Amino acid sequence: MVSSTPTFGRYVLGPRIAQGGMGEVFLATQTGMGAFAKPLVLKLMLPHLAKRQKAIEMFLAEARLASRMNHPNVVQIFDVGVIDERYFIAMELVRGVSLARLVSVLEASGGALPLDVVIYVARCLLDALHHAHEQRGADGQPLHLIHQDVTLENVLVGTEGQVKLTDFGIARAAQAPGLNPVAGKQGYIAPERGEGVEPDRRADVYSAAVTLASLASLERPDERGGAPLPEGLGASVPPALLEALQRATSTDPARRYESARAFRDALPPLSSTNSAEELGALVSTLCAQQVTQLDGDVQRTAAFSRVTATAGTDAVASRPAPRSKRLPSAVFAGVALALALGLTLMTRTTAPPAPLLPQESGVSELADAAAVAPAPLTAATPPERPEPEVVDAGVAIVVLPPVKKVPGKKKGPLPVAETGTGVLTIDATPWALVSVNGKPIGETPIGRYTVGAGTVVIDFVNPETGAKGRRTVVVKAGASLAVNETLR
Repeated sequence: MVSSTPTFGRYVLGPRIAQGGMGEVFLATQTGMGAFAKPLVLKLMLPHLAKRQKAIEMFLAEARLASRMNHPNVVQIFDVGVIDERYFIAMELVRGVSLARLVSVLEASGGALPLDVVIYVARCLLDALHHAHEQRGADGQPLHLIHQDVTLENVLVGTEGQVKLTDFGIARAAQAPGLNPVAGKQGYIAPERGEGVEPDRRADVYSAAVTLASLASLERPDERGGAPLPEGLGASVPPALLEALQRATSTDPARRYESARAFRDALPPLSSTNSAEELGALVSTLCAQQVTQLDGDVQRTAAFSRVTATAGTDAVASRPAPRSKRLPSAVFAGVALALALGLTLMTRTTAPPAPLLPQESGVSELADAAAVAPAPLTAATPPERPEPEVVDAGVAIVVLPPVKKVPGKKKGPLPVAETGTGVLTIDATPWALVSVNGKPIGETPIGRYTVGAGTVVIDFVNPETGAKGRRTVVVKAGASLAVNETLR
């Protein structure tokens, strides 16, 4: 039997590893000639946002920004484009976990990070921020870029000692006014941003210091706006590191380091030269379960990519070639930097977070077994006659009409399920818990859910309002259907 793992242009989609209000992040494999198969991560805009020009502009702003970055401590961007009206960004896959996941594992095990590893991570993170802060536009002028979301979730660490800053989804520049001045996560946000003051790179210095203090102490930031540094931090770090963290988290921006580079230079020196290897070994050992899961997902996705590369497979023959086009080079040359893809606001995912996030925030918070529908389809209203409606490149999807009750007569049998699978993209207004054919599958929005071809019953319920809804659809093998329900 051919796997139901979907193709998306030249990519094969694996498990979903993050979801936010504007997009989804998937493990994927890029395919090519000669059995070429490259594991990576795809960030896809949600289908219904493709009709909103502002959302598209924000999504592409992130692509323009991230494409400028060329630094070993920043997640690399490989491609950006649109396939079947789904905008996407292809980015580097880090074999590892986020700092947030590493801290959680250490908390659970009662362990702690060696001081040299903490300082090594700090140096890498601050080098990445300095690289971002120093970006210039096509005219050679500074962009005055700020990341705005430096957190434990948005720093990835790998099994080979890599440290990567990710998720520039809400980054902005001085040339892009009008953005939310307090975007980001509570507990990490510099105090001046809550006072309506225009932030600059020193706001990122503050957030980086909070992140590093949390890593050293294994205590999460106080989301209620308390002291930025944990109590007792001085007992676990040397005076030089404590002094640097205290200065970087000063409530007065003028008292902080003027740049991430200056903050880095104030850190104590490393006492060994193998800190990267030590970090990699810790990730491999402490997070073995997450890394093993990631490796398995990569292998399964790559294996399916080899299947789809074989001519005549059902997976390829069941659907026409996607309408794909590469975005013009001007996309990468822009200067405006504004994106609220929202993957850092990870709410209502339908499965436990995956081991890796170029968005475990975000591009950052990186796992859900569902995948994305390749085209933003609109669910059809039940017609008066059960005639097929062509909604996806010639693939017919039948929506059943209401069945009239006749006294003394039983309903006729529903259509027999076909062989094969189809894909559902499900959303509701307001949000809802969803069951498919009686099986709970999570909260909306659900970017992709694979079902057996045939009749599918979808139940919606919002536990806050008690509103409910039900939709009955028939899905043809290989078809994709978006179902959007308004609860009453």
